[in-house]
Amino acid sequence: MGKKGLSAEELALIALRELGFEVLEHRKPITLNGVKVAEVDAIVRGSDGLKYAVEVKAGRISVTDIRQAYANARVINLNPLIVCKGFYDEAAQALATSLKVKVIRLPEYFLFTIEELKDLLVGVAEELLITILRVLGVQELDEEEVKLVKVISEVNNFSEVAKRMGLKPKELTQRLRELRDKGVNFSKEFRRAKLQALVLRLYIALRDGK
Repeated sequence: MGKKGLSAEELALIALRELGFEVLEHRKPITLNGVKVAEVDAIVRGSDGLKYAVEVKAGRISVTDIRQAYANARVINLNPLIVCKGFYDEAAQALATSLKVKVIRLPEYFLFTIEELKDLLVGVAEELLITILRVLGVQELDEEEVKLVKVISEVNNFSEVAKRMGLKPKELTQRLRELRDKGVNFSKEFRRAKLQALVLRLYIALRDGK
């Protein structure tokens, strides 16, 4: 099992504990006549006292996944349980119901694989680096412009910025154009604009020794 499986597996076990399951064994090998034929991700006991053979899937489960979980659990005389993000299709859901495979669906964001999380962090780092590089070319800002940057970094949308600055929407747009002429090109997406403003405030503070 590679990094992806291990990452999802560890997160799933944390979730199962929070849901009241007791983890009895981790990565349980399945043997027949002394030969390892498969492996389940964990053995757990539910609050109902029943024991389950757990299969963890980082994505949505298919008919094949359900058959595998069912077969593995039956070999060791346990109840099948799958932790996943949901069903791939109606056929998978119908089969799980028919075979009495317990399925625990976790939110999409919960079962991040290491690679997915890495990609997300790399994207954020790239955006931040680009923002910093842009900031370093900023010209001197006057007091009102610095105030505008501060407000952008503190509120949640451009409407709040206009309100805090006592400006009409068109006036705010003009102020932002003036900042663009000085090298401060705020994103139209407020979340990114706020990040730019926070970095710019830090740069100004470091530059001015405040």
